[in-house]
Amino acid sequence: MTATLPLSGGSGEKKWTLSDGIAEVKREIGLRQRVYPQFVARQSMSQHEADAHMKAMEGVLKFLQFCGNNEVRLRSFFAEGGFN
Repeated sequence: MTATLPLSGGSGEKKWTLSDGIAEVKREIGLRQRVYPQFVARQSMSQHEADAHMKAMEGVLKFLQFCGNNEVRLRSFFAEGGFN
């Protein structure tokens, strides 16, 4: 998972990697685990809503991990024309 994607904010800025995305999603999941219970306790978010948002972010993590685990195959698939 060391390949970079062509996403950069400007000259000299580090390019985004899949590992960067995975780390950011993990950080966000940890943050949500800490703050969502407080939101639910204050009734600014329902438990159902908190669970749905956590499930969604966990799905993003699984998708990015899948991409990392299958990077060679995915790159080959898209190099050969992908879905065309």
